[in-house]
Amino acid sequence: MYRQANAWLEKHPDVDAIFTVPDSAAAVSQAIRERGLIGKIIHIGYGMTDSTRPCILEGSLSAAIGHRAEHQGYMPFSILLDYFATGKLPDFRRVLMLNDIFIKQNSVF
Repeated sequence: MYRQANAWLEKHPDVDAIFTVPDSAAAVSQAIRERGLIGKIIHIGYGMTDSTRPCILEGSLSAAIGHRAEHQGYMPFSILLDYFATGKLPDFRRVLMLNDIFIKQNSVF
């Protein structure tokens, strides 16, 4: 992914913002760092991982959207299990999932 990101940045020097999915955020951040583009490109990633946290702290990743994947996987399964085991429907028609936005100032923990 790093090679593709680096080639893409070479081909599109006028880009000023990038959105990445979890598996590519660190590689794109590496390309941004090595090309000296920290602070010149807004890079937003989807998913906060051990590999994206250092990127946020150094500035090659401007922010990450934390989607609480473990909760998003657990809740639907729990609701389905309750329904199939007991016939119980959830109390609400919609179950809202929280998202977090991580930036440099709130990513140190």
